[in-house]
Amino acid sequence: MRRPSSLDRFVENFQHNWETNPQFRAMWSGGLGLAIVVIMCAALGFAFTFASVAASAVSPTTTNNQSIINANGTPRPGSADSTLTFPTQTVPPWTAPQIPAGVPIPPSTTPQPTPTAMPTATPVPFNPGGGGGGGGGGGGSMSINGSSPSPMKAGTTAQILVTTSSPNAQVLININWPTGGHDFPAGNTTTDGQGNGAITVNVPACCNGAVHVYAFASSGGSPNTTLQCTP
Repeated sequence: MRRPSSLDRFVENFQHNWETNPQFRAMWSGGLGLAIVVIMCAALGFAFTFASVAASAVSPTTTNNQSIINANGTPRPGSADSTLTFPTQTVPPWTAPQIPAGVPIPPSTTPQPTPTAMPTATPVPFNPGGGGGGGGGGGGSMSINGSSPSPMKAGTTAQILVTTSSPNAQVLININWPTGGHDFPAGNTTTDGQGNGAITVNVPACCNGAVHVYAFASSGGSPNTTLQCTP
C-alpha cells in the first residue's frame, strides 16, 4: 500500500475543511474571486498596452514606420500621408417630377337602367272538361281532396291528396304559404290505377293560416284550392 504523500494530505485536509468549515469556504471563495479580478485587470491592461503599441506602429505620423516614407522624407505614393486624390462624381440635386394634371372625365349621358317588372302568377280555375259524344273522347279532370293531416301542422311534413280522372297520371303542385314563401314546384307524384295520389310537402315552421295550392295533371285539369295550417 502506497504511503500518502504531502500533496495527498493537503488535498484531503482541504477537502475536509471545505466540506465542514463555512469560514474556510468563504475565505477561499473570496480569495479566488479577488485573484480572478486581478488577473482580468492585468490582462486588460496588457491588451490595452499591446493595442497602443500596434496602433502607433502603423500610424502615418510615426517615425518608426519607414515603409511609407521615401529617402527624402516625403510620403510614398499610396501611403496614408500621400496627397493622392480620388475624383468623385457629384450627383445633382434630385428634382421632384411634375405630375401633369388629369383631364376630368365628363359625366355619363347614358340613362340609368330601370328594373323589369316581374310577371305575376295567374291562378288557373278548375276545368273538369266535357265528355265526348258519339265516337269522340272528352278532356281529363282532377281534383284536390285536402291534406293529411288536416289542418297541416307547422314544422312537419304533410300530404296533399289528389285524384285524376285517368289512372297513372303525372301530377305537379305549386304552393303559396301564408308566411310569404313559395314552393314552385312543391312536389309531384304519379297517381295509381284508380287515379289517387298523395304529394308530400314540408310545412314551414311558422305556418299559420291559408295555404293556396295549385295542381297540374298530365291527363288534363289544373285545379286550385285553399287549405289550412296551424302552429
